[in-house]
Amino acid sequence: MAGLSVFLERIGWLTRSVQIAGGLYLVWLGIQSWRHAGARGSEDGAEGVSMERHGTASFFRGLRLGSLVNLSNPKGIVFFVGLYAVAVPPDAAILTKATILAASFMVEIAWYGLVLVLLSSPPARAVYIRAGTWIERTIGIVLVAFGIRLATARA
Repeated sequence: MAGLSVFLERIGWLTRSVQIAGGLYLVWLGIQSWRHAGARGSEDGAEGVSMERHGTASFFRGLRLGSLVNLSNPKGIVFFVGLYAVAVPPDAAILTKATILAASFMVEIAWYGLVLVLLSSPPARAVYIRAGTWIERTIGIVLVAFGIRLATARA
């Protein structure tokens, strides 16, 4: 929103470097997902991190950690930079820009909250307990493929 897309557009080598670094990071995440698939423990281990046992402090810790993960996610950054560069006029008032950022944050919180509720339901947890290792390995393969594609694609 503050000209990052123009900056990256004018310095082509920087864009390419970010693209390669992001691709390599995805490959690393995919390999880690494959290697550590199934190492997270049993159903009892999953129950140990429930919100009921840890209360509000756990909620804010999760919110902080989730925000840090999302802010460091190259995909999310590229998506929002691209969206804001196209949708927000450069001469928009600072209040308009702040409102857009706040609304984006609330949409993200609502989305991940919905995902949390749906995937922590007993049926979803049962599926994950049975097939979690293969789900994580499949995700690992997909991340490696996307990482290779991103790192080798022309900017």
